[in-house]
Amino acid sequence: MTEHCVDIALISSQKGLNLPPGLSYVILSEKIVNNNNFGGESYYLDWENNLLNLQRGQTPFSPATHLFMQACERLRRIKVVGVERTIEAVRQKAVAFRDACRACGWSLSADQMSNCLTGVYFPFPVRSLVEYLMKKRIYVMPCGRDNMIRVAHLGASTIADHEELIEEIVKWQRTASE
Repeated sequence: MTEHCVDIALISSQKGLNLPPGLSYVILSEKIVNNNNFGGESYYLDWENNLLNLQRGQTPFSPATHLFMQACERLRRIKVVGVERTIEAVRQKAVAFRDACRACGWSLSADQMSNCLTGVYFPFPVRSLVEYLMKKRIYVMPCGRDNMIRVAHLGASTIADHEELIEEIVKWQRTASE
């Protein structure tokens, strides 16, 4: 943060850590903490109250303990494997999946994307495809467009999982066009 002159960073648990939504983390630079001029009145963003509670080892409100426990476990696992190896494993899954999608003739949502997620466009509405996949216990994320799904590459998914997904989509396409 110091190197990039960042005084406040906000992150959430559900993206990079692949956890359920519900936790947000606020990181304040020493400059901000020592300034004690947090400005404005805010019930949830009362930095002074939050910092006082942290000094006594508490939170100002009842915490979502189960989410904190999941976050601790996820961070423990990343530490065991190593951050760089974890990032590389996600990148490999994303590259393999995207290459397979292109080989099938499907369009991707962007030329350059985060390795966390891939948006795939199809030349057909995906509602019945998503229902078909759910019956196979394969879960993808439909989105606001009727011909697109999003596929995550974080967490416990493997290249083999992505290969199975692609095989099932191809199988569904064949039966849908007959």
